[in-house]
Amino acid sequence: MYKFIDTTIQRCRRHEELPTSAMNYNGVFLEELIDGYRTLSVDGREMLNIDLQTDSKMIGSHVYSYKLPPRIITVKYKLVNRDPQALLLEYRKLINFLFSTEDVALWFNDELDVIYQGRYYASSEVPGETTSIVSSFQIYCQNPIKRTTKVFTTNDFIGIETPIKTYPSTIKVELDTNTPLIISNGVEKIRLFQDVAKRDDVLLFDFEKGQIFLNGKERTNILELSSDFENFELRQGSKITTNNGTVEVTFRGVVCDSLFFR
Repeated sequence: MYKFIDTTIQRCRRHEELPTSAMNYNGVFLEELIDGYRTLSVDGREMLNIDLQTDSKMIGSHVYSYKLPPRIITVKYKLVNRDPQALLLEYRKLINFLFSTEDVALWFNDELDVIYQGRYYASSEVPGETTSIVSSFQIYCQNPIKRTTKVFTTNDFIGIETPIKTYPSTIKVELDTNTPLIISNGVEKIRLFQDVAKRDDVLLFDFEKGQIFLNGKERTNILELSSDFENFELRQGSKITTNNGTVEVTFRGVVCDSLFFR
């Protein structure tokens, strides 16, 4: 049986004073940061087309794999200020805030329980010497999958139901012997080098950060090179097992599509 832990985002109520599709970017709604800014519409949250890899046959074809393309979110907005110079400063403030060399979390006012990961990608041209701008910018999501804010926790059985591959957020193991640790999902295995973890040690495998912590200290180098750490998948109906100690798995639900089409 699962339990889940709601995050702060899930507990927040919708901001009624903001547009329904207002975007929260890296923890801030743009309407609350940029004076005169207003979201008009958002595109790119709908279902993605699947890129099927096929081989031709005498009759039809054989599908042997598929790819999900990156997600491009386009935000159309209006920026208004009676002073053209002040408008230009607010526009620069917007672009400077959006720019990031890494992906950030983003979500929308009508979809507070779903998180995207992306970064500023491009912007349409804006007119000069004006008091009102209507333009757009794009967010590039290299990973197109949307995840819920709910964090599920299980000690073994995986009961998720999703057509998209799902991976753990963390796996925590409290060791009860000196036996070299092996974690398995029935297909992939995670192994550590021998004699690096002992009885009563606590190991945390953080899949979102790509790091391993031993008793709270970062020790990713103890991972055996042949381990399946990067592609350790959670499959419906499977069990996560370990040969040493007790295991706790946390993960976020995966969303295939928005409840709303825009």
